[in-house]
Amino acid sequence: MSNAVISPRLVLFGKIAVFAAGAVICNYLDIQQPHVAQYLVGAIFGIVVLVWHARSLPDLIDWRSAAFVAASAAIYFVVKLLPGHTLGEIDTLSEIMERFWSILVDGIKLFGGVLVNSITLPVAHALLLGASLKRTLIAIPFILGIWFKVSLLWLALIIALPGQEPPALLTYTINFTSIWQLAYLASMFAFRSRGVGKQHLASAVPDKMAA
Repeated sequence: MSNAVISPRLVLFGKIAVFAAGAVICNYLDIQQPHVAQYLVGAIFGIVVLVWHARSLPDLIDWRSAAFVAASAAIYFVVKLLPGHTLGEIDTLSEIMERFWSILVDGIKLFGGVLVNSITLPVAHALLLGASLKRTLIAIPFILGIWFKVSLLWLALIIALPGQEPPALLTYTINFTSIWQLAYLASMFAFRSRGVGKQHLASAVPDKMAA
């Protein structure tokens, strides 16, 4: 009897579904239970990363996997302790102009937390899950760049639709945290370098397993 082969496309859809479910849970905790979120969001995303990383069940229960989840939880906990990890409520362009300097300072502090997260978690990924040094060094600016661009688009959408409440599913799916998580997965798994500055979309598999 031949072993069943799962389509790579089906595997990718499954990983995207895991990310989406994790993002909804994390955002729900951020909104409804922020004190609980401080302890759990990092661990939840660490598990999501493991699902994207793993090639087999033993990969999920390896001691390095447990250490990575613990590191992800600790990093997120420390980042949430940093001041100014949120921009607060921003509804209209006039509100931004009235609070320009305070929003600017909060934005700089928020970016500081994102910077810490974007450096420390890829390093933990390299040390514990075997990502190559080259991928890690490429991923850090990619994470920051993707997060910054998508966050600007998200803020622009909020400003363009003042006073309108987004659908509940959208509220619990998209925020600065889930945008960063998506940027991380794209940078660590989806982009592979060939040559200088050339990127292409490839299978979401770990470096050590790639040919």
